[in-house]
Amino acid sequence: MRVGPFLCAMAYSSLASAATSLESLAIQVVKQLDDKLPPGAQVAIGKMATDQPIANTAGLTTRIAEHLISRIKSGSLARDVHDGAAARLARRSTVLLWPQLLSGTVSVTAQVFVPDPNVWVRAKERENPLVAQTIAFSQADVELRQFLPPIALERMKSSVFGYEKFDDNDAPLAIACGEMGGRGTLVVVSRNEVRTGHLSQGQVQWEQKVKWVDIARRVPVPLREPIVTALFHTDVSHGTLWVGSSDRGGAIFNGKTWKAVDGLPMLVDPASDSMWCASTKPMDNALSGVLTNCRGIEAPMVFPAHEAQLAQSFDRVLLRPLGGELTIRDATGASIELEGAEAGALSDLNQDGLPEVILSTNEPASIRVAVVTGQSVQQKLQLEVPHPVVSIAVCPAELDARPSVLALTAQEVIRVR
Repeated sequence: MRVGPFLCAMAYSSLASAATSLESLAIQVVKQLDDKLPPGAQVAIGKMATDQPIANTAGLTTRIAEHLISRIKSGSLARDVHDGAAARLARRSTVLLWPQLLSGTVSVTAQVFVPDPNVWVRAKERENPLVAQTIAFSQADVELRQFLPPIALERMKSSVFGYEKFDDNDAPLAIACGEMGGRGTLVVVSRNEVRTGHLSQGQVQWEQKVKWVDIARRVPVPLREPIVTALFHTDVSHGTLWVGSSDRGGAIFNGKTWKAVDGLPMLVDPASDSMWCASTKPMDNALSGVLTNCRGIEAPMVFPAHEAQLAQSFDRVLLRPLGGELTIRDATGASIELEGAEAGALSDLNQDGLPEVILSTNEPASIRVAVVTGQSVQQKLQLEVPHPVVSIAVCPAELDARPSVLALTAQEVIRVR
């Protein structure tokens, strides 16, 4: 087991059950259209645009429509309306959906056509006017995956991306990935610096480099050995980067400006769509286990004190208890120790509804993927890597609607997908 300062938090999924990808589309449409969504409307589906094979297109589009119909009073599925021309001539109010699945993001444009209530006006105008329009976005997940070709974990492959090194006495500690400004972005955090960029032509192209001293205030009592955290929080409109340091507290980047916060950002609270931050325990050189709302107000949840919580998925937590091995713990408190594991992450890589643990080992230097079932793990993949991995993150689905893994070493970023 690795002992030392470089114990880092990665990317996280929600603590509570969130809406599925297709359900989220309906929720967004209803919220955005508000009173423009007429009771008794029929929901119609236009042709789906996609950049990848779909095993069951009709089933997918029908599921998207059904989620919206369930939220419209006396709503129903239109059988003979499939485009704007037909929606303009329909005798009923019509919500026409134009779904897309591009680069791992599923979206739907909703157009509302409403006949004039005056029969004489309808006879004169003939066509129903477009009274409202909106668009909703969501990331691929297990609900969407059932309509797509399955992902074979055993066939995942790695690609290596070099990067401009950090200063000699400033090793990279954590990596995270997400979306900012409409594109995939990664962040690498060290004790002294935060860098954002993207992968291109075998290299990490840095877009921004900032010093911690310029974005966050120094804490009164830093840990002897630093802990850093990094994660992205993406809503329907934009992505936000949250980073934390036991030397400096936390900071938020919205793509334009930085803002300091209290504590190390750790988890998204789905109920309030806000972030929870961890506090430190300098005497133990660890996190205290107490969470706040990142403004110093204690949250109604406490974790056992540990050096770094690494991920949460499917009511399981991946963490490294003080002085122990990397461990998966479930809601009952039952644990699975991952002997010899260094860095790790927990996610549903093949989107089949079961979690996988992604971990690294140093002897030999490797990345391993295993399925978690009950109180055991079953390894599906092992890839040798050039150098020991210090941090692992799971990125949102992009190409082929597949999530990917980023592993950080002192000399390169390794992508597995």
